[in-house]
Amino acid sequence: MTNNAKPMVIAIVCVIASAFISGIYVYARFHPVQTKIADVAYLSNNLAPTLVVTPVTTTSISPTENSSPITTTPNEIKKAMETLDSFNKYLHDGEYDKAVELFDWDSFPDPQTAFEEYYVAGNNIKTFENICKNPTFCLRFHKILKTRKASDTEYWFTIQYQTKDGQIYVNSAHISGTFVKNTDFLYSVKKRNGVFKVAELPNGFNVEAE
Repeated sequence: MTNNAKPMVIAIVCVIASAFISGIYVYARFHPVQTKIADVAYLSNNLAPTLVVTPVTTTSISPTENSSPITTTPNEIKKAMETLDSFNKYLHDGEYDKAVELFDWDSFPDPQTAFEEYYVAGNNIKTFENICKNPTFCLRFHKILKTRKASDTEYWFTIQYQTKDGQIYVNSAHISGTFVKNTDFLYSVKKRNGVFKVAELPNGFNVEAE
């Protein structure tokens, strides 16, 4: 090999060596990053999703099989609703002695006027019996649609009745020269001396104000 060729060979060897070393460096520098990205992709596809806990609202048992559950988170509302449902059931089943115990007689200081021709002085059981002889009174609840707290001692319930053949009862009232049909009625339940009582007449069809 001539003296002129030696420097050229050495230069070529240096270039090759330099390229090889650079290749190793580049591989070592970037390969771990690619591995980490691959690991993250794998974990994101295989880890279980974060558990999201949805708050559970306590609901009461509906009065009838067709009834919708009612939100009754406050225990007081649940007790008031159960009182109303029991009152309605006792009237429907003819257990008037039990129904009179759940009625708020103090809300009607003049029962003769409130109960009209159905009232029997000194005999509340007979009064309820007279009312329930009317085929459109003392119907079983179809649904309790809504509950609201009117005060610390009073709750309102919007209800629907059902007819003997299981249909929603429709009440027709003659108002201002025209017949108005309604299916939803309002009941009040009040707490007296720590005990809930129904404060609405069994023959009443109070319509909720718009």
